Amino acid sequence: MIVDEIDRERKLLRQRDEAMMALRAAGKSYADIAREFGMSLENVRKRIQFTQRQQQMERSTNPFEKILPTTARILKLSGLNTVQQVVERYFAKELLTIHGFGFKALRDVEKHFVPGYRYQRGIGITQTTTLA
Repeated sequence: MIVDEIDRERKLLRQRDEAMMALRAAGKSYADIAREFGMSLENVRKRIQFTQRQQQMERSTNPFEKILPTTARILKLSGLNTVQQVVERYFAKELLTIHGFGFKALRDVEKHFVPGYRYQRGIGITQTTTLA
């Protein structure tokens, strides 16, 4: 129930942000959009920029552009600059030994670098997709 309500609210916010993007693409100023939606100019600017980044991330085929900025920063600081390096460290079960790299970052890497695989404590890495 609560999850459905949260999903519904997120969908409405996403629709609002997309409507603001459409108005901006049609030539409306940030000030006009802010008045129309009853928001501050700065908030409108931030929402439009955030939505643009989200759309760019969704279109990208580069996993480094799709992962969370924190995860990307940790990987880069650890010298993992290529997809191959990240995948090798994942299957060697070495990512969790990186300072600041936790399970949230691991799930992020699994989602974008090695879809279909999942690490579980005490079990190891398992393939989660089934061949149909």
